[in-house]
This record gives sequence, C-alpha cells and structure tokens, in this order.
Amino acid sequence: MNYENLGDEELWVDVIVVCPFVHNFILHGLLSGFRRPSQQKNYPNAAQRLAHFWCCQPVLLRGMLGVLLLWNLVKILW
Repeated sequence: MNYENLGDEELWVDVIVVCPFVHNFILHGLLSGFRRPSQQKNYPNAAQRLAHFWCCQPVLLRGMLGVLLLWNLVKILW
C-alpha cells in the first residue's frame, strides 16, 4: 500500500494479494483515474484506501457486509 515499511512489509497490512486484473484495472485504473501513483496528488487516495480496507477484512466479514449492503440496496430499489 505504501513504501513506509519497504523491506519490512507485513502481509495483509502493508501488502495484500490481489490478481493482476484487480491490481492493474481496479486499483491503479478505475480508483485512481488511470493515473500512476507518482501522478496522483494523494497516493493512496480515499477510494484506494477503502479498497485496501475491504480486502484486508476476513472472508466471513466481507461476506456478511456484502449481504448487508445488498439487502439495503434491494430495499431502496424495491
């Protein structure tokens, strides 16, 4: 996520594992306005920090939060 702990990174805190599509297209594409980290005024930006937070949550918690968000969306649209 940043270079503060370069060389002493902690998995799931400083480094998260994502597939190349998510890394290139989502994190460094859509969420950054297709700008490189050096071109962004604030890196990581708020959307990238939110994505990092989401990815670092345990799978069960992400599933429960996803169901809750989906349920609220269905209630709003229904």
